Amino acid sequence: MQLQKAFGFAVLFFSIMKVCVAANPHETNAEVGTHMKDVTVPASNTVFAVANETPKNDEEWRKVKANALALVESGKWLLKTPFENQPIWKQATEQMMNAAKSVTKAAETKDTEKAIEAGDALYAACEACHAVYLNKSASAK
Repeated sequence: MQLQKAFGFAVLFFSIMKVCVAANPHETNAEVGTHMKDVTVPASNTVFAVANETPKNDEEWRKVKANALALVESGKWLLKTPFENQPIWKQATEQMMNAAKSVTKAAETKDTEKAIEAGDALYAACEACHAVYLNKSASAK
């Protein structure tokens, strides 16, 4: 009997916690903001840097490729947030992922012009999303 009560309490507790977390949009914004700051922004900065300084060797091109792949994975994560059903969020994230895949291909062939072109497409995707979501998220704090 004690085990049944404990189990029932645990189910109730976790159900309440799930509702509380889902009802707090600031927590979601914070998680997305942290992900952007820790993963997406540093990876995109490495990609954008190709426009200012061409990678000089295989190791630098590998770094560009690795960061472009990190952006693809970041996009997969971003598509699983509560924003996933919002058309602008989904479109901008998919554009980011497609541009990052193009950077990956450019890095594999060490094609600076294609990497810059794909970086420009990446920048446009970031700006489209930020125009809608960045200011809302900052004002929600």
